[in-house]
Amino acid sequence: MLWVTGMMGPYMGPIPFNVPVAMITSLFIAYTVAPWTARRWLKVKGGMADVESHEHMPGWMERMYMAMMRPLLARRLARWGFFAGVAALMAIVLAMPAFDLVLFKMLPKNNTNTFNVTVDMPEGTALEETDRVVRRVGDVVRAQPDVTTYESSVGEPGVIDFNGLLRGAGFKRGPNVGEVRVNLRDKHARAESSIDIVHSLRPAVARLAAETGANIKLVEDPPGPPVRATILAELYGPDYAQLRKLAAEIRRDVFAKTADVVDIDDSDTADVREYRIEVDRQKAALVNVPPAQVAETLQAFLAGYDIGTVHIEQETEPVKIRFQIPVADRVTPADLRKIFFVNPLGVRVPLTDIAAIRNHRSETDRTQGSASRGVRDRRTGKHQPGLCGAAYVELSASACAAVGHVPHTIFHGRS
Repeated sequence: MLWVTGMMGPYMGPIPFNVPVAMITSLFIAYTVAPWTARRWLKVKGGMADVESHEHMPGWMERMYMAMMRPLLARRLARWGFFAGVAALMAIVLAMPAFDLVLFKMLPKNNTNTFNVTVDMPEGTALEETDRVVRRVGDVVRAQPDVTTYESSVGEPGVIDFNGLLRGAGFKRGPNVGEVRVNLRDKHARAESSIDIVHSLRPAVARLAAETGANIKLVEDPPGPPVRATILAELYGPDYAQLRKLAAEIRRDVFAKTADVVDIDDSDTADVREYRIEVDRQKAALVNVPPAQVAETLQAFLAGYDIGTVHIEQETEPVKIRFQIPVADRVTPADLRKIFFVNPLGVRVPLTDIAAIRNHRSETDRTQGSASRGVRDRRTGKHQPGLCGAAYVELSASACAAVGHVPHTIFHGRS
């Protein structure tokens, strides 16, 4: 625990010091203070007759203890057999995690009354499409009988808890993100734990993710300090193209092929197609349509415009009167062909006659890295979080050799 890094370090760092000090102090008190206190306060007053009166006949537990200890004290062979049996039992106990007979976990998961479902659609997805996927996630979770309520949010984060605070949930905004906060019945009023409920929902959520192309994660409250991911690989290097290629290979060849690893994600955002409308000033001048009018019309077409205000008796402030094109009529670039302008001569000029609609790949900010969450499969019970790091580093080295470039790779693991 002394070498645990990250956010867990401050929690685990004092334990290797405090535990030995506490044990040594307890041992010192047991051998010094306790005997002195007993001698000082538990004295038997009187002579030998009073001492003999305090003696009593041994009970069944004392007789059993004496029957076991006398042969061990009298015969050397019995002592060695006893020590060998204790050593064999110790070896069996230490071998249990290696054979998956017990789970090796530092902090067992807690049975909570809530969990979170995050939805990440590909970059450029419309808000309406994200809303449809979030609603389908709601249909999946409300089919679980232990779910009492759920709250969904689209385009912005939901209620941020301590776990979401570290994961950066408050910074996730945009038409391609959504979140569903699920509330369960009280843990004393249901037979299944929240862990079992989340695992029962995982197959249906995985099918929905594969059908819609969304990245849907089931996020449980951690039993200890929250982390960005159960297993996190960070890549650093000068060539960003090589980093993207290597991150894709680690995600595909390492995380995706490792048993019991689910909800794989990375911080490399997808390429976004951006549409630009370039006005041909010469053509616009010939039909007497100024470029400023084109910009104002496009702004009104996409965002709407206010034409005035109205005073309502129940409102303390004037209410704006806003005109806006229905969303269904302004979804695809082809809808821009519906726009036209009326010049001073009363002639209708289509937008496509004086402007060209071009699309290109936009530059987006990216964080270099690849992350995944590892979850034990309760059907098989096979998960060795303590052994994952070595395997991942081995596989990542082969992936680096495949692309001919070895950036700085850091793996973080949490059990």
